[in-house]
Formats: sequence, C-alpha cells, structure tokens
Amino acid sequence: MSGRIFNANTYGQYDFFNQCIELNVELFGMSESHAQKVIDTKNPYMLTGDDLQLYSTYLHELTHFYDCNSTIWGMEFILRIHRCFELPNSSQALEVVNVNDSEIAMHNYMYEERCGHKILEYDGIKYGLDYDEVVGPHLKICYLSYRSNFDEIIATVPVSMLALLEGHAYAQELLFKLEAYEHQSDLVSKSLLIKEVEKSLKYANTVEYTCLIALAFTLFPDLSLKNKLELIVTLSKLSLNASVIMTSRI
Repeated sequence: MSGRIFNANTYGQYDFFNQCIELNVELFGMSESHAQKVIDTKNPYMLTGDDLQLYSTYLHELTHFYDCNSTIWGMEFILRIHRCFELPNSSQALEVVNVNDSEIAMHNYMYEERCGHKILEYDGIKYGLDYDEVVGPHLKICYLSYRSNFDEIIATVPVSMLALLEGHAYAQELLFKLEAYEHQSDLVSKSLLIKEVEKSLKYANTVEYTCLIALAFTLFPDLSLKNKLELIVTLSKLSLNASVIMTSRI
C-alpha cells in the first residue's frame, strides 16, 4: 500500500495473493490514459507534481511484485500459492501457504503501542531479540521516551515480514523521489521531502513502513537520507534472498 506521506487515502495497493497492482488514478485527478503515459515514460526522473507521485506509487507497488517474483522468499510464496490452486481440496497445501501469510500477519499481533496517541513522541530507539510463545524468536524495535521515566517504552514494533516488505517498498519510493529532485536540481522539494520523512517516523499507524528508516536514523545519524535508504534497500534484498540453509549457519 502506498500513500502520500501518509494520509487516509490509498493511492496504490498490491494484492499479494493475485499478484495484481492497483493504482487509484482518480485520487490523482487524472485519466487512465494519462496515467498509462506516465508509467510508460522513458525518463521518469523529469516527472513533476502528481505525475511524479503517481510514478513513485507505481514503483512502490512494483517493488512488492519484484519481491514476490525475483527473491527466494517471494518465489517460495508464489510456488506455494500455485500449488494451493492446483490442489484446492488439500488442507496441507493451504496450511503451507498460511506459513508465509502468517509471517506477514504476525505484525499486527506483535505490535504494541502504549502511549495512546497517533504520534509517537519518542526520544530514542533500541532493538533486540525477543521470544513469544506463539511466533517464537523475533527481532523487535522499541521506541523510547525519556520525558517521564528513563527508557520508558512507548511502542514495540516487530521486524516482521510486513515491516520488511513495506519498508523496502517505501525506501524505493522515497529513493526515486530524492533522485528525481536531484536530477531536476530542485533543492526545495528535496528539502521538504526530507522533512516530511522525518515527521512521518512518528506516525503510530504507519510504523510498518517507517520502523527500518527510524532504526537507520538511530544507528547511522551522520548518513544522508539517500544513503540510509540505499542501505535499507540493500539489506532488504539480502534478507529476502537468504535461504534457510544460509541463515542456519549464522
């Protein structure tokens, strides 16, 4: 799902089960024919305004498509879905697909927000391994507040498959916008985008998109936003292509 630095409108979405990208072009106030021309452009870095937003939304959803069709995790997921269609009466085939689906769905189960507000006024971030009787060992990110009690945890976010997939897609979307503004020498738009991203890190209802970026801000404060996004993209691709055999040797 992609929004305009997050609001109530969904500008695009990806159906993981049917492998379908949907762009809500009416929210951009443009016709389908114009939207198709934008997507087919040979030089996307020269797009501006709503055209740039549409293309970056398309790139966000296209990242989901590539993650499902060109990574080890994604191809495993697709093959399991295909087998489920081939054997519609097989409960075992459905249960195997649910393994991948549960990796995505566990995010809402594990996410814990304690401050009761839409904005996470955090002062720091820590991360570490944890164990849950339902999902087992997992990595979590803790948003901390130093204002009332030292190291008070105001939110806990799991680094779930949803966080990885959305974090990767969002990083690709932002990276494209930054490079477009740099290509156009539009320093004002670039500066505004950086400020919008920093503000979005505190939105409690979209932490699955931003928790990896927030962690990168904490671990690598001296890196530019572009470098942080490039790091997230690289590590996301590495994680999605890590086989069970590889990870068992770590």
